[in-house]
Amino acid sequence: MTSSPYAGKPEKSWLAITHDLAAKHPLKLAELREVAIVAWGTLWQTTVGSGNTSVRLSELRVPATIVGYFFEILLARELEVRHPQLWRGSQSKAEKDLVYVPDPSFSVEIKASGQAGFEVYGNRSYGQRSENELLVKKEKSGYYITVNFFG
Repeated sequence: MTSSPYAGKPEKSWLAITHDLAAKHPLKLAELREVAIVAWGTLWQTTVGSGNTSVRLSELRVPATIVGYFFEILLARELEVRHPQLWRGSQSKAEKDLVYVPDPSFSVEIKASGQAGFEVYGNRSYGQRSENELLVKKEKSGYYITVNFFG
């Protein structure tokens, strides 16, 4: 695992580092926005079941975590269909949610939130100390796509 590009850098330089990382990333904002809108529309057209007993997902009270998971799968699949040699969804827990095939260092985690506002907390447990002060061993670094269901 590579070290954080922010490690050892003064906090005042973090915004510039973030802009540099975003500029170097192969997934550009315009396409990400377009793919997210397509995935979101597809998600709410989804039905559970078939025939006379099918129910549209939009008619169910589905927990935000489930909606986020379905969105993650559909977003990754949309990119995979558009660019099969470049993007795919994860195939194991060891991979990030969206895998950039030519260079996995550009792979990303997709974080979704059902909270109102623009706060997306992702996996707050990574790199955090637990109640008994043991450092949680599993860490993920790199790129994140955050999606907020509100706002």
